[in-house]
Amino acid sequence: MFKLRHAALAAAAFIVAASPAASKTASIWVQCDGYPKPEDAGVKLVKGLAALSTLGIFGIPEHYEPERRAVAEAGIAACQEALANSAAASGPWIRRVTLNQALAIHQLEAKKPEAALVAVQAARAAAGQNASNPYFARSTGVSLDLLEAIALVRLDRGTESLAVARRAGAARPWSVRVQAVALALLSWEDAMDEPKLAVVDRLRRLNPGSNDLAATLMLRAGRYKDAWALFRPSALPAEEKTSDLALFVGNSSLPLAAFTAARAGDRKGSDAVVARITAQAEAAGGKLANMKLHLSGASEPSAMTKALLAPLERWRPMIDAANLLAGGDARGAQDRLLSTSTWPAIPMLADLVTELRAKLPEKERRGLVLIDPVQIRAKGKEGSAAKLERVNGSELFKILPEPEDENRLNAFSKQFGLGLKPTGFKDKKLDSGLTRIEYVGSVSSPVAVEEMTLLRAAQLALAAGQKGFVIENRSDFTRMRQMTMRGVPIGSPTLAGYMTQIDVRFVPEVSDPRAVDASMLSDALKAVYVRPQQPSR
Repeated sequence: MFKLRHAALAAAAFIVAASPAASKTASIWVQCDGYPKPEDAGVKLVKGLAALSTLGIFGIPEHYEPERRAVAEAGIAACQEALANSAAASGPWIRRVTLNQALAIHQLEAKKPEAALVAVQAARAAAGQNASNPYFARSTGVSLDLLEAIALVRLDRGTESLAVARRAGAARPWSVRVQAVALALLSWEDAMDEPKLAVVDRLRRLNPGSNDLAATLMLRAGRYKDAWALFRPSALPAEEKTSDLALFVGNSSLPLAAFTAARAGDRKGSDAVVARITAQAEAAGGKLANMKLHLSGASEPSAMTKALLAPLERWRPMIDAANLLAGGDARGAQDRLLSTSTWPAIPMLADLVTELRAKLPEKERRGLVLIDPVQIRAKGKEGSAAKLERVNGSELFKILPEPEDENRLNAFSKQFGLGLKPTGFKDKKLDSGLTRIEYVGSVSSPVAVEEMTLLRAAQLALAAGQKGFVIENRSDFTRMRQMTMRGVPIGSPTLAGYMTQIDVRFVPEVSDPRAVDASMLSDALKAVYVRPQQPSR
């Protein structure tokens, strides 16, 4: 029997594939990019078909096994050996592209950005005239651009990196995956220029979980009122829909929201967020104490409340200082800022110090305010550089768009089929008034599945006479197939496909800052996914 297993994706997180390693040593091909040798019987490049061809039984013949890729130098050696093999030369051109792309990722893992750029160019050369194919350009072409941008940043060629990252983001504007990677690269600089603002805007419309990230970037760019406008609906909801315990598990951005309100000059809003955090902490502290948890201080409500308020207390000096500064009390703001020796956010701290220095005469500056903000901000840059130095190849393999082809797409049609979950889209009205839409693909890439789900939402909006839709909830899934015998798993799980599910609210206008323009999206994607109906004979 077969069992399908769905593993949900988080928005700012990457997919984690879990699969037990087979006993035999993986081939150089699998060690390089996870795909088997080109001429292996039944093998297809597209993951879904590769999975269907073998079901992972004992790993013979080899199938797509991403968990068995090698890392860094070992990955480089495997890719170089595979590329030198006659099977690579005689196999499909796309295979040489994926091998070189994998080589670039392994070079980045090994901290060899110059070599990674060479591998990216080799991948483009392997594509040859196929590089102009629109399906290649918006899939593997985008992946190569993103890899190039990462390598350029690592080589301190920031201006070139920004240009390439912008190009990648613009090429696939309806993909959360692509926009997230592009934004990470564009965020190397705090300045909020129009291309970066466009990526932020697209990402928060496509994924409600990205709203706080967008607000944070606005804050870092000094656009305080815009940032507070994004934070405010979740920080000060008209109706409290979240339990006090869940608030502290799922919303760690509230102290930042209070600081943002202060920077925007909204003292009342800032105080209201702080009051909300405090009230919820007190209620949650009492509940946790009643649970009789075997934790130090867990039986004492005040101790639990204090622990829950710790993140707010770390932010409190900066929140208070920002409110005092906005109220015209620069000296009081300096005193409050210096009441601690640790601060939670270096970029925001540097901006606060910059304004304090502008308000205070040099002879009145003390402590941290005496330091040039450039030096303070440099510490944050060091942290960003360290993150880029720790490139995780497995994450890049998962997040970058996979090869796409016009002939390797599930049909854009209603779900139909028996047995295993059918492919295609379906939708239904929820009791909440929202409409739930999902699309399931077996051979389509996860990015294509994302886009076809959105395209269906746009179709439904336009059919209902609405101009747009707001995504209230979103989940992206990886579907795995596992063969079992009497309930015991046999062999490795294999990929069965992908699914995206969204809950949407249709809106008559797109003035809502979270609304997706249905006409714009439909015009962009229907040419890619909707096939003309053949005339009946």
